[in-house]
Amino acid sequence: MTAQETNLLNAYETTLTGTIGASDLTLTVNSVVDSASNTLTAPCYLVLNPDSATNREVILVTSINVGTKTLTLDNINKRFLTGSAASSGLSHASGSVVRMSPLQQHIEDLNDRIDVNFNTAGTQIVAGNAVKDEDDMSSNSAVHVSTQQSIKAYVDSQVTAQDLDFTGTSGTGQVDLDSQTLNIVGTTNEIETVASSQTLTIGLPSSITVNVTGNLTGNVTGDVTGDVTGNVTGNLTGNSTGTVQASSVLANGVTATTQSSGDNSTKVATTAYVDTVTTAQDLDITDGSTTSAVDLDSQTLTIQGTTNEVEATLSGQTFTIGLPSSITTNVTGNLTGNVTGNLTGAVTGNVTGNLTGDVTGDVTGDVTGNLTGNVTGNVTGDTTGNVTATSVLASGVTATTQSAGDNSTKVATTAYVDSVSVDDNLTVGDGSATTVVDLDTQQLTIAGTANEIETTATAQTLTISLPATINANTTGNAATATALATPRAIAGNNFDGSAPITIAAGDLSDVSTSGVSNDQVLVYNSTSSQFEPGSVGSATALIDGDSDFTLSDGIANGIHYELDNTDMAD
Repeated sequence: MTAQETNLLNAYETTLTGTIGASDLTLTVNSVVDSASNTLTAPCYLVLNPDSATNREVILVTSINVGTKTLTLDNINKRFLTGSAASSGLSHASGSVVRMSPLQQHIEDLNDRIDVNFNTAGTQIVAGNAVKDEDDMSSNSAVHVSTQQSIKAYVDSQVTAQDLDFTGTSGTGQVDLDSQTLNIVGTTNEIETVASSQTLTIGLPSSITVNVTGNLTGNVTGDVTGDVTGNVTGNLTGNSTGTVQASSVLANGVTATTQSSGDNSTKVATTAYVDTVTTAQDLDITDGSTTSAVDLDSQTLTIQGTTNEVEATLSGQTFTIGLPSSITTNVTGNLTGNVTGNLTGAVTGNVTGNLTGDVTGDVTGDVTGNLTGNVTGNVTGDTTGNVTATSVLASGVTATTQSAGDNSTKVATTAYVDSVSVDDNLTVGDGSATTVVDLDTQQLTIAGTANEIETTATAQTLTISLPATINANTTGNAATATALATPRAIAGNNFDGSAPITIAAGDLSDVSTSGVSNDQVLVYNSTSSQFEPGSVGSATALIDGDSDFTLSDGIANGIHYELDNTDMAD
């Protein structure tokens, strides 16, 4: 048997829904669910006719269609397995029992899986499908386990092969991680190293003894107490914060020399030299045409304004220069901004912004903005905006009453306005008649007719509409129409009044012509309450007693009939 998983249900039993032959590979059953609501899954072993010693057959089902309840075997060798009554396939009738039972094959499948990875005694795992014995782990499998010996051999080979390469300012080295230790040590009185757990601390000792050759760049913070033993060769660049203890005189052989102005040599400068340098410093200033100088050693620079023109204020090291609240000066050029107060004098140029106050003198140019106050003089140019003035014209200005149609730029008087408004009227008409509304004395009224038209005026809007109920004579289609707007059906025939209609007997509600044939007439049926086709012989209701009558087709001589109560003869 092959190593495979077969599925078991504790209480699965059903019956065949059709006959299967000795070589069939499919069968259908009544159910694929057991009594515990578990669904049958493949692969699984089933027994057909399990209670028959002569027709019992063990099969291995390899796929199941749960929807159609169809069980399939992938080849004929999955039939007549060990335990079957015959060594070949058997035929089974519809309704035969199909049962799942513990079988030898189930145990063999389990043993086949165990035997793959364990020896017969079960004392050790052998290399097989699940276990690999590879000292170099070369297969790198994600689905296998390794033997203990392979793991140890692989780890040992990797640890022994590892080393740490390192390099210094000069020279290189390496440490075998399997057998050696990396030591990091300092130099006495220069560098200290301290190891603690996984941390290595490298620092300077409390006392350093070393010769420094070269440039030392950086800040020294703290006191240097004691003698400096050793030579300092090179430049010391940086700030020294703290106390440098030295003798009160220059070193032997060093002479302080007073330098002359402009001498930038590296000699030590004396206080006398510094005084001569600072005394010689001054600040040159100019207004564009005149220049001056301020001796920084003995003089003070003063910045001051002019009364009513410029103000200068000093706070700390900052001068603030601005305009005073009231300015008295002549302005030549463009003045941009708001002028609040009185402007006395002539303004030549454009004034852009708001001008609040009195302007005495001539303003030549454009004034853009609001002008609040009195204007004394002539205004030449266009004035855009509202002009608020006294109720009378200025002295010397005469208002002339203009004639109608005069659109000159003269000032119009109230008399002119009145004469113009009196002449204005509105002419309205209805298409045949017209009338005139004097806009000065009359008003136009638009009224509706009760139950026909409504008008409503709101603000400047006149709304004309129909009322909810209209009561009026209507002249239109009803007076001149030759047909109904909506046809009506009469005995199943549409009638609109425009032409006569023909009504067939079968269209009448109490007449039935269904199944009519030759030699039949309409006879009243009291049961159905309608006229129905009937034979001539049964139409006794149309003939009274033993009478004679003649039928004629209008072409040949008529046919004479003599009737009695029993027969009809010609």
